[in-house]
Amino acid sequence: MRRSAESYAFACMLLIAACAATALSAAFAEFVITRGILKALGAEPDTLSDVAQRVASGNLSPVADADRAPRHSVLASMNTMQANLVELIGNVRASAHSIATDSTQIAAATSTSLRARSSRPHRSKKLHRASRNSRPRSG
Repeated sequence: MRRSAESYAFACMLLIAACAATALSAAFAEFVITRGILKALGAEPDTLSDVAQRVASGNLSPVADADRAPRHSVLASMNTMQANLVELIGNVRASAHSIATDSTQIAAATSTSLRARSSRPHRSKKLHRASRNSRPRSG
């Protein structure tokens, strides 16, 4: 009986050690997986959600802490997206301003040209008068 009690105690200790090793392995795996996910994200999911909502609402101010995010993380990508949107909107504004300026200049030139045409007599009327005056008179 003594031997079975010793075997039972050994089996219990072995089971406790296996459970402890499993718990430590699970904790280590959880740490490594969480760390890998956070590294891939570059920030906590709530922070990324806030950044996405802010950009979607039109707030294109720089993304906070993006300079500390890993290079290929979601946060770094969102920062790149924000910077590209700012550049794109700047280019669209510049193009719109250029088009507005050019159209104003074209309108002014057209207006000047029309005024100049309307202030001088029409050339065909001058030619008609000249040809009438140069005809021999019958009579």
